[in-house]
Order: sequence, then C-alpha cells, then structure tokens
Amino acid sequence: MVLEVEKVSKQFIHEKQTVDAVRDVSFAIAAGETVGLIGPNGAGKSTLMRMIATLMKPSSGNISVDGYDVVAHPQAAKARMGYVSLDTNLPEQMSGAQLLRYFARIYELDAQVAERRIADWADRLRLHEYMQKPFGQLSTGNKQKISLVRGLLHQPKFLLLDEPSNGLDILALGTLREMLQSLKKDGTAILISSHILQDIQLCDRVLVMHEGALIRNEPLAQISERLVSLEEYYLKAVSVR
Repeated sequence: MVLEVEKVSKQFIHEKQTVDAVRDVSFAIAAGETVGLIGPNGAGKSTLMRMIATLMKPSSGNISVDGYDVVAHPQAAKARMGYVSLDTNLPEQMSGAQLLRYFARIYELDAQVAERRIADWADRLRLHEYMQKPFGQLSTGNKQKISLVRGLLHQPKFLLLDEPSNGLDILALGTLREMLQSLKKDGTAILISSHILQDIQLCDRVLVMHEGALIRNEPLAQISERLVSLEEYYLKAVSVR
C-alpha cells in the first residue's frame, strides 16, 4: 500500500475540554487507486488531510507514505507525496515561475528536467501568460493551477488533493480530470477531499467521515450498482434528510 492510515485520532483542547476531531480512522490506498473523501463541515476531513501531509501530528495511531512514517520520517514521506490545497501559504511576492523553480530545487530536480516539466504543465493548464506575475496578484483559479504544478513536479507516488477543483474554469477542470486519469494509469495513489461530488465520481472508492469518524468505506462501483446517486449515498450516510 502507498498510503496506510492505522487507528489515527486527533484531540484538541477547547475551553478546557477535549474535542475529538478525528476518531480511530483506518484505511489504505494502493498504487493506481483513487479514493474520495467526503463529509459535512466539521467532520474531521481537513484535520485528517493535514496529518497525512505532515502538517499536524496525530494524537495516536500511525500514518505512512510508501513505507515511511509521517511523524518519524516526515522528509522522506514528503519526498514521495504531492500535496495540493487552497491554503498554500506561498510567498505572494514571488512569480509563479520563481515559485516552481524554488520547489524544484527543494525536490532536488535537475534544472533542465524541472524547466521541461514546468513548461509542459504551463502548456496543459494554459498558464504561460501568468507565470511571470506575482503569485499574490493571480486569481484563485490560477493560484490553484500553480499549486497543482508544484505538487506534481517531482512525480510523487502519492497525491493528496484538498478541494482541487476550487476556482478552476471549465477548461482547467477538464484538464484536471484528464490529468488524474493519466496519473492513475501511471500507478499514482490519489486521495481527493472535496465538497464537489463530481470530483468524487472519478474515484474507485468513497470514504465518508462524520463527527470525526470514518463511517463508510465502499467501492464506487458498488454504489452505482445499487442505482444510488453519490448525493443520495452521502446524505443517507450522514443521516441528513
């Protein structure tokens, strides 16, 4: 398995009380598998994603990426992972091109290889005219495109996507979905967290979180066989009807 999440929990202290944000969550993702994570606001999805991305330590349990524990070996885990989120915290004064070259150096990519990959993704995502503009002046959609390229430059074994289609125009959405299908064929393991159910339709399996717990883990094909729409499945799972 490329991603393994075993009995992971996360507690916070709020007003002197313990809050269980994530409760005993376990699942795994194999190479070439795309998994969707859905749930209402406050379900614990973002906390779980941040723990997988090494941005937050779990209170208990274990998370590994390609065999590397994200707490014991965070740098090795991050080297095998691409993380894409709207909450980028990227330097806004740097241009898109400067940012991508900076991350290419962090990934220790050969300069010529990096330039080819940056140019290729700029073509595919129609980014060339924005690459020299300061990141802070770009639209939400173009920031998201550059964040996508940043997460893919080093060709990671595992791709972690938090609301990946937010702010993207129709053409970029089509490119994103084609890209995900291509990455899947190449053996990349992908986890997508999204409120847009159309994104989840690309997945092999669906995870549903509610009140910090994982309450469903089911292949999308089985849901479709029951002639249940993904929206109906989700609403039934969280008992909001």
